Amino acid sequence: MGARDGLRHAQFKPMKRAMDGAFGDREHGAAANVEGTTRAHASDGSSFVMTQPSGLARSQQVFLAQKFLNLPAMPSYVESEGGMVLDRVVLNAGRGNWWTTLTARARAQRAWNTEQVQEGKAHRALLDPSMYALGGRFRANALENVAVKAIGELGSVKGVTRAFAKKFKLSDEKDDDAEAALNPRGRVSVQAKLPSHLLSVDLSHNERYQTDDRYVDGPTSASVSVSSRGRRAINYRVSARKWLGDLVPFDRKHGGGMRTPPRKELQAGVSYEQQAVLWRGRRRRKPKSSSAVSGYTALPQVPTITVGGIYGAVVRKSLDDDYKDGEQTELQNFGSLSVNAQVGSFARPLLDFTSINLRLDAGGMGTPNKPLDAAAQTPLPLADRLITMGGRLKANPVSVTLSLGQQLLGPLRFRAEVRASGAEALSATRAGLSALKERKTMTEVRESIQKQIVKPEVVYGLDCALPPTIGSARVVAWYNATRQEAMAELRLFDL
Repeated sequence: MGARDGLRHAQFKPMKRAMDGAFGDREHGAAANVEGTTRAHASDGSSFVMTQPSGLARSQQVFLAQKFLNLPAMPSYVESEGGMVLDRVVLNAGRGNWWTTLTARARAQRAWNTEQVQEGKAHRALLDPSMYALGGRFRANALENVAVKAIGELGSVKGVTRAFAKKFKLSDEKDDDAEAALNPRGRVSVQAKLPSHLLSVDLSHNERYQTDDRYVDGPTSASVSVSSRGRRAINYRVSARKWLGDLVPFDRKHGGGMRTPPRKELQAGVSYEQQAVLWRGRRRRKPKSSSAVSGYTALPQVPTITVGGIYGAVVRKSLDDDYKDGEQTELQNFGSLSVNAQVGSFARPLLDFTSINLRLDAGGMGTPNKPLDAAAQTPLPLADRLITMGGRLKANPVSVTLSLGQQLLGPLRFRAEVRASGAEALSATRAGLSALKERKTMTEVRESIQKQIVKPEVVYGLDCALPPTIGSARVVAWYNATRQEAMAELRLFDL
């Protein structure tokens, strides 16, 4: 892959993950989990760049910080867990073809705010097992192209201590919360790399899923899938899944929540992706130098205006006998259109890189052999007809994501992302333009825009390239203002 192709690919990474979102098993970064990731289901394919998995397991990042930076623990902020939490790898074993880690989490701020600490009895708070959580990860290369991966979490050590006491009859106290805390979550995967394809077999139990405003635990499921891999315009995936719990994670037709079976289903999806550079400038020359340099990044940053798009569909076939014929087959369309503009080359130490990315995500869901009611089939524009197959599918709410990046000093860069529904984004744009025409102050313009966006999801972040890597590795800290969580992590090739 050439430098130019690699740069274009990095600018449109969220679109590459749209297929995983449609299949319901895309991963997102999440400080709420000890291992730093959660599952996400987005029927329109939308996702944030800053909260994508970093390329390194969370336990690996924590261990590297302990070993090379002498940090006793890595901090994160999780509002639902009382504030700041501290993660530390307490076990790291393995060599050659396998390794395993065990990470402990201490809910430091929650413990600090307890009555025991205020009364000068901090040891009682520290001995409370509910202040701790555990996460483990395992990987082994069974064959040259076959890997076995496992990840598990225990939300509270309290469940372990109470189960131990009950096992050895040390306590007869009944504690429903402790029994619930003992229920772990995890996933075991076997992945085999085939020529241009990836075969994966997964067993998942109670994995945490990300919804629009919260996290929910999904049921146990088993699946096998074959997908294309590598950089190509056309990608496809086929999978079979069996839900082993009473409910499956999401009612896809209504945007969230738990729903009843199908318990067994086949899925097949295909997508088409294309990217193009509309304008390319020149790299800025470094002062007192006759050659253009890449500055603080591994790939050369040049002024560009780039557009990219992806369109795909996933068909689901229920294998349950109790489903009606008209409801056994379900079709989901998804599409994204993204425009990226950037100026600057990171050749100067101050404000020499600015990027703006605007992405529009849309989708449709329904049973194509069971058309919508005639009253619901209103005249549609061309884009809506493509997503809804001429009105036969129910359109999902369109989402708009705006991403900004700005170099501050040297390798330090500020980034921000905001996502809102398409209707809210359109109303906010109209309100902002109207305020500008009336020559209102910028404060009034901002207030008029904010009134139109009711439930935005906002992420702020800072990233800094590590000098020895020339930008191929970055330290990133992000804060999700909507979910009230923050995390610092090491990212590879996040350009």
